[in-house]
Amino acid sequence: MPPGWNGSLTTRSAFGGSLFSEWFFSRFSRSPDCATGFDSSYRIFFSEDNPQLQAFDALQNIYTKDDNVMIILTAEEGTIYEEEFLEAVQWVTTQGWQIPYSRRVA
Repeated sequence: MPPGWNGSLTTRSAFGGSLFSEWFFSRFSRSPDCATGFDSSYRIFFSEDNPQLQAFDALQNIYTKDDNVMIILTAEEGTIYEEEFLEAVQWVTTQGWQIPYSRRVA
């Protein structure tokens, strides 16, 4: 979390990419107050030798994998226009660009 950040962090993934999940939780779950533990990967439903999964993987290797993630920050106290909150938004945005293969962070 950003230095001095006392807010909460809620994540919701529109498509649950495991690459992002691993990166995000390895970076942000170091706080003892942050309880994590979910697997949103569709891969748990298929064996590695499943022909449809292999075809899907080949398609994504040729073109692109489009996973979307939304990070929402809320102010528990005060407003979103206070300096501490705006610094947290800037920090999360900067960290978002560190996610491998990021194409847009807004």
